[in-house]
Parts: sequence; C-alpha cells; structure tokens
Amino acid sequence: MHMHDVSASDDRSVPPGAWAASAVAPAPLSSPTDLERVIWGLELRYLLTTLLIESGRPTPLDELVERIHAEGFLLPGRPGKVVSDALRWDVRRGRVVRLDRGVHRVGTVPRQTKSRITHRVRDMRQRVAQAARLAA
Repeated sequence: MHMHDVSASDDRSVPPGAWAASAVAPAPLSSPTDLERVIWGLELRYLLTTLLIESGRPTPLDELVERIHAEGFLLPGRPGKVVSDALRWDVRRGRVVRLDRGVHRVGTVPRQTKSRITHRVRDMRQRVAQAARLAA
C-alpha cells in the first residue's frame, strides 16, 4: 500500500491527512469510543497549553505525550511529531516558549484566553472520562 492509498485502511479512525505524510498508518481504533478520545488541532493545542500551565516548569516533549495518554487521550500518527507541530503553533503566538529541543514552558497567556482554554479542556476531559466509562 502506498502512503497516499487510503482505500485499504479508510476507516475514518483518524482525522483526514493526519498520517498522510507518514509511511506507517496508525493502528486501527478498537471501538467507536476511541474516536472520541483522539485529539488534534485546536483541542490538542489547548490541552498542551493547559498541561504546561499545570506543570509550572519546563516540560520535555515525551513527558507531555505521557500526560496526554495518562489522561485518556489518543494522538494520531507519531505522537512526538504531532505534539511538536502543535506546540510550534503556540510558540509563534507566545503562549509557549521553546527552551531547547523538545523542552517547552508556558509563555504569556492573556486572562480571557486562559479562561477559554480552561473551560474547553475541562469539557474535553469530561468527554474522555465519559467515553472511558462507556468502554468499560
């Protein structure tokens, strides 16, 4: 299967294009509730910003990936790359500061933005907790 030939594994278990650039497709998700746990885009950026705020210290990329998985979320594609790409977006906006390769800390987050992010992440965490209860 070529990396752009999705007909053999087109189960809509990941967002369109999430792994198109990768030579290896992610493992298929085991249940419909798994799809509710997949996080990308704006929700991933909000969760990462929240994790950095909660950490209060410089945090390595692999620790962020571990914390995302520990909260019950799933990442499409290569987790480290997905997180790194998402952080790059917020680095450009100053919400996240890159200290070294793979190490970031929270930057300047306006109060209203922080409030919006906090509410959204709370809702996401509740959604994932509910999906976990349904799966059990």
